[in-house]
Amino acid sequence: MASAGDVIYHQFTTKAINKALANADSLPTGTLIKNGTDTAVTVAITNKGTGLYQAQFTIPATYAAGDEVALRIAALIGGVSTGKVVWQESLTSGATTPAAAADYTTNLETSRNQISARIVEITASPKPSYNVNGQQVAWTEYLKTLREQLAEINKLIAEGDGTPWEAEMQVFI
Repeated sequence: MASAGDVIYHQFTTKAINKALANADSLPTGTLIKNGTDTAVTVAITNKGTGLYQAQFTIPATYAAGDEVALRIAALIGGVSTGKVVWQESLTSGATTPAAAADYTTNLETSRNQISARIVEITASPKPSYNVNGQQVAWTEYLKTLREQLAEINKLIAEGDGTPWEAEMQVFI
């Protein structure tokens, strides 16, 4: 989940025709695309090892939630010009400042604590599922749903929404 103002780090690889990692003939170039249009946003490319590169850029603070942003890499490998979109996101309305990110994380942690307390309550005094006058009360399914919600919230907290992140993807060019 990316938002305006985020610094994005994205790793990609380049490979020779035999699919072995190989450096490009010269440093690959990156182009940030917004809503289908190339932009002038600077994308810094760093060689991290044979055939391994890292692209870094900042999503401009003026971009809005819902904007489609993509990173296209172009490289010359063994004299062959290639290129591919290696990263794409629809911007969220998530946090764009450290304070907003902290608020978001605090809200997630509060939700996590409330769901955890409810799970403890339900498992301390288990109840059977039942049906009364057409009204279904399914405690087992409710507990399962709470556990799934808890797992998702823990995942969001671990991702650290609103902070720079790095993803790794192999690109065959």
